[in-house]
Amino acid sequence: MTAGSNTLRRHGLKSYSARKVPLLKPAHVQAHLKFANDHLDDPEEEWEKVMWSDETKIELFGLNATRRVWRKKDEYNPKNTIPTVKHGDGNIILWGCFSAKGTTEPY
Repeated sequence: MTAGSNTLRRHGLKSYSARKVPLLKPAHVQAHLKFANDHLDDPEEEWEKVMWSDETKIELFGLNATRRVWRKKDEYNPKNTIPTVKHGDGNIILWGCFSAKGTTEPY
């Protein structure tokens, strides 16, 4: 610990952040490996029938990253807040896909 964090702790402050969880659980990794192994020898013509898709969330206000603040429990200070907007929380979701025949426009 640093002298700074020790001083903050002595004044009843604690560093808070959002809980982190693994992006993929072991079961997900196993399912991906099984899919890959099951289709390893598929002919190229089979893959021409497949459409791959993905989506992503983009924050319009602030960052996707976790922010940490030093504060007392149950303390409210406007400088330690992250502004949000109602009705959608200030983010958009983009979706798109591609196949052997081409791509789509983001939706």
